[in-house]
Amino acid sequence: MTSDYQAFVDSFPDKDSWLAKKTINFMEYRELSSLMGNDLYEFFGAKAPISKTKFYLLRNALIRFVEFTNDPDKDKVIKRISQVTQVQLAKLIDDRQSTYKDLDEVLSLLNQIAKENGLNSSDATPLQAIAILIWIDLSDIEIINFKTSDIDKIEQLDDRYKEILRTYSSLKYFRALPSGRVQNLVQSDYLFRTANTNKLTEGDLRKIISKINSIVASYNKSFTRSVLRRSAVFSRIYKQYQLGISKDIIRANFGQSKKAAEINKLIIEYNKWAEQL
Repeated sequence: MTSDYQAFVDSFPDKDSWLAKKTINFMEYRELSSLMGNDLYEFFGAKAPISKTKFYLLRNALIRFVEFTNDPDKDKVIKRISQVTQVQLAKLIDDRQSTYKDLDEVLSLLNQIAKENGLNSSDATPLQAIAILIWIDLSDIEIINFKTSDIDKIEQLDDRYKEILRTYSSLKYFRALPSGRVQNLVQSDYLFRTANTNKLTEGDLRKIISKINSIVASYNKSFTRSVLRRSAVFSRIYKQYQLGISKDIIRANFGQSKKAAEINKLIIEYNKWAEQL
């Protein structure tokens, strides 16, 4: 930190010095004009939602920084910063993490997270197995009741995904994310089991899905049943229709009861999703 900004740091109470330091570090290699664009959203950490309190603390710190620089365009930049709301930031995050282009992207992300946490690829297989079964639209009840003998019965599943399920079924233990603690597995006919029971409960499964979601949030993605299913349906639609979709196609794949506003939103989301391909 250069002495040029020491007065700025000193203007904050000790408990808020992190705000000053974060602001200076963010702006160190940026022109003030960059805040008129998407760099402004990056300042807030546009990967996972933040609390309202933290949002306003950060926004006020950035405004104070702009005032401190005494730039001739500071009033215009401050106005731009002041117009950003927590709702806009949350929407941006939601748009970025709304879908996956295919199942491979989901599995690769989980494998990447395992490696970056010093774990083996096999430690990601329990999470990957859940992702695979959600992707093919199995309900929570169907997943917890899924048996190893059911793997070869899934006709719509490619062999390479079945192999991931087989790998998990043969595991004696794995190291769980994010703790890295060893999770021993009891022998069971059911695919999803614990160290103490031969199968998960619905509550267990929902907690695991929630845990995965909190882990992938730092990678600017989301892991929820709705996101995975929407991604899977989009993928299926694209293989058949590419960009030539209609309201009838959306209804056929998402339900005839969808209202017009919901259908229009899904078409917009689909077109955004297709831009990834």
